[in-house]
Amino acid sequence: MRRRAFTLIELLAAMILLAVFALIAGRLFQATFRLAQTSTQTQEAMATFDVAVATMRRDVWSAQSVRAEGNALMIGESVAWKISGNDLSRVEADRTSHWPIPSNATFRADGPAIVLAVPESKTAQAGDVRMISQMQLLNELTKK
Repeated sequence: MRRRAFTLIELLAAMILLAVFALIAGRLFQATFRLAQTSTQTQEAMATFDVAVATMRRDVWSAQSVRAEGNALMIGESVAWKISGNDLSRVEADRTSHWPIPSNATFRADGPAIVLAVPESKTAQAGDVRMISQMQLLNELTKK
Protein backbone atom coordinates (compact mmCIF):
# COMPACT_ATOMS: atom_id res chain seq x y z
CA MET A 1 0.00 0.00 0.00
CA ARG A 2 1.12 3.44 -0.82
CA ARG A 3 1.08 6.14 1.80
CA ARG A 4 -0.75 9.27 0.80
CA ALA A 5 0.90 12.65 1.65
CA PHE A 6 -0.26 16.22 1.29
CA THR A 7 0.34 17.74 -2.10
CA LEU A 8 1.92 21.12 -2.60
CA ILE A 9 -1.42 22.57 -3.73
CA GLU A 10 -3.16 21.35 -0.57
CA LEU A 11 -0.46 22.92 1.61
CA LEU A 12 -0.72 26.24 -0.29
CA ALA A 13 -4.52 26.23 0.07
CA ALA A 14 -4.20 25.62 3.82
CA MET A 15 -1.64 28.41 4.15
CA ILE A 16 -3.86 30.83 2.20
CA LEU A 17 -6.82 29.99 4.45
CA LEU A 18 -4.72 30.52 7.57
CA ALA A 19 -3.45 33.84 6.21
CA VAL A 20 -7.01 35.01 5.48
CA PHE A 21 -8.17 34.02 8.98
CA ALA A 22 -5.16 35.75 10.54
CA LEU A 23 -5.87 38.92 8.54
CA ILE A 24 -9.53 38.95 9.58
CA ALA A 25 -8.62 38.30 13.23
CA GLY A 26 -6.04 41.10 13.17
CA ARG A 27 -8.52 43.58 11.72
CA LEU A 28 -11.16 42.58 14.25
CA PHE A 29 -8.65 42.93 17.09
CA GLN A 30 -7.59 46.38 15.81
CA ALA A 31 -11.20 47.56 15.41
CA THR A 32 -12.05 46.39 18.94
CA PHE A 33 -9.20 48.38 20.48
CA ARG A 34 -9.99 51.46 18.39
CA LEU A 35 -13.63 51.31 19.52
CA ALA A 36 -12.57 50.95 23.15
CA GLN A 37 -10.23 53.94 22.87
CA THR A 38 -12.87 56.08 21.13
CA SER A 39 -15.45 55.10 23.74
CA THR A 40 -13.09 56.09 26.57
CA GLN A 41 -12.30 59.44 24.94
CA THR A 42 -16.01 60.15 24.42
CA GLN A 43 -16.80 59.34 28.05
CA GLU A 44 -13.97 61.58 29.25
CA ALA A 45 -15.16 64.43 27.01
CA MET A 46 -18.72 64.06 28.31
CA ALA A 47 -17.54 64.02 31.93
CA THR A 48 -15.38 67.10 31.35
CA PHE A 49 -18.28 68.92 29.67
CA ASP A 50 -20.55 67.98 32.60
CA VAL A 51 -18.05 69.48 35.07
CA ALA A 52 -17.89 72.70 33.05
CA VAL A 53 -21.70 72.96 32.85
CA ALA A 54 -22.09 72.24 36.58
CA THR A 55 -19.60 75.01 37.39
CA MET A 56 -21.37 77.39 35.01
CA ARG A 57 -24.78 76.51 36.49
CA ARG A 58 -23.47 77.26 39.98
CA ASP A 59 -22.13 80.63 38.81
CA VAL A 60 -25.33 81.58 36.98
CA TRP A 61 -27.66 80.34 39.74
CA SER A 62 -26.17 82.64 42.37
CA ALA A 63 -25.50 85.63 40.09
CA GLN A 64 -26.99 89.09 40.69
CA SER A 65 -26.45 89.98 37.03
CA VAL A 66 -25.68 87.92 33.94
CA ARG A 67 -24.88 89.20 30.44
CA ALA A 68 -24.49 86.93 27.41
CA GLU A 69 -22.73 88.33 24.39
CA GLY A 70 -22.15 85.66 21.72
CA ASN A 71 -18.99 83.90 22.85
CA ALA A 72 -18.75 85.63 26.24
CA LEU A 73 -20.75 85.39 29.42
CA MET A 74 -20.25 87.96 32.19
CA ILE A 75 -21.51 86.94 35.61
CA GLY A 76 -21.57 89.90 37.94
CA GLU A 77 -18.34 91.86 37.85
CA SER A 78 -15.97 89.09 38.86
CA VAL A 79 -16.56 86.00 36.69
CA ALA A 80 -16.19 85.77 32.91
CA TRP A 81 -16.81 82.72 30.72
CA LYS A 82 -15.45 82.77 27.17
CA ILE A 83 -15.66 80.39 24.22
CA SER A 84 -12.72 80.48 21.85
CA GLY A 85 -12.82 77.75 19.20
CA ASN A 86 -12.88 74.47 21.11
CA ASP A 87 -11.90 76.05 24.44
CA LEU A 88 -14.29 77.13 27.19
CA SER A 89 -12.58 79.23 29.84
CA ARG A 90 -13.68 80.64 33.18
CA VAL A 91 -11.79 83.63 34.56
CA GLU A 92 -12.25 84.75 38.14
CA ALA A 93 -9.74 87.21 39.61
CA ASP A 94 -6.34 85.66 38.88
CA ARG A 95 -7.62 82.10 38.40
CA THR A 96 -8.42 80.64 34.95
CA SER A 97 -9.92 77.22 34.22
CA HIS A 98 -10.21 75.60 30.77
CA TRP A 99 -12.45 72.87 29.35
CA PRO A 100 -12.73 71.47 25.83
CA ILE A 101 -16.06 72.21 24.16
CA PRO A 102 -17.52 71.46 20.71
CA SER A 103 -16.69 74.22 18.24
CA ASN A 104 -19.18 76.99 17.37
CA ALA A 105 -20.91 76.86 20.77
CA THR A 106 -22.41 80.20 21.83
CA PHE A 107 -24.15 81.89 24.77
CA ARG A 108 -27.47 83.71 24.56
CA ALA A 109 -29.87 85.25 27.04
CA ASP A 110 -33.44 83.99 27.27
CA GLY A 111 -35.25 85.99 29.95
CA PRO A 112 -33.84 85.00 33.36
CA ALA A 113 -32.03 82.08 31.73
CA ILE A 114 -28.72 81.80 29.95
CA VAL A 115 -28.51 79.27 27.14
CA LEU A 116 -25.34 77.51 26.06
CA ALA A 117 -26.11 76.48 22.46
CA VAL A 118 -24.03 73.58 21.14
CA PRO A 119 -24.37 72.93 17.39
CA GLU A 120 -24.18 69.44 15.88
CA SER A 121 -20.70 68.18 15.04
CA LYS A 122 -18.90 64.90 14.39
CA THR A 123 -18.27 64.43 18.11
CA ALA A 124 -21.31 66.12 19.68
CA GLN A 125 -25.05 66.19 19.31
CA ALA A 126 -26.78 69.53 18.96
CA GLY A 127 -28.54 70.89 22.01
CA ASP A 128 -29.14 73.77 24.37
CA VAL A 129 -28.17 73.87 28.03
CA ARG A 130 -30.44 76.26 29.95
CA MET A 131 -29.17 77.78 33.19
CA ILE A 132 -31.42 79.96 35.31
CA SER A 133 -30.33 82.72 37.66
CA GLN A 134 -32.44 82.61 40.81
CA MET A 135 -31.99 86.35 41.39
CA GLN A 136 -33.02 87.29 37.86
CA LEU A 137 -35.94 84.87 38.02
CA LEU A 138 -37.05 86.47 41.27
CA ASN A 139 -36.77 89.92 39.67
CA GLU A 140 -38.87 88.73 36.70
CA LEU A 141 -41.54 87.29 38.98
CA THR A 142 -41.77 90.37 41.21
CA LYS A 143 -42.16 92.67 38.17
CA LYS A 144 -45.39 90.94 37.18
